[in-house]
Amino acid sequence: MLGHFRTYWQSAKRQKSAAGVVQNQPLDGPALDQIADTISRYGLRLPTLLVLEMGHPLTFLGGQLVLISMPALALFVPAQKIRRFASLLEDQDAMTALVARLEAKET
Repeated sequence: MLGHFRTYWQSAKRQKSAAGVVQNQPLDGPALDQIADTISRYGLRLPTLLVLEMGHPLTFLGGQLVLISMPALALFVPAQKIRRFASLLEDQDAMTALVARLEAKET
């Protein structure tokens, strides 16, 4: 059931992107490295890996939750960073790459 939901939303996202409505900036290697470095610097590498591995199928919904809570989060974090974080959560390839970078880091 969750697979059908994800497939539906990914196809809707592609259609919007093709129409020029949604323009997600893909997260490249340096951006993922910066995220992994920040997580490691605060000593949250293992908890982050645990949450990412356990919640991997639900990351798309997490990205949508971040976008829904954007008005409140924007009081503390710039809106552009919130959008990039939400797009990271929605992109399964980027999440896999982030997990690989976090696993490669040693504390």
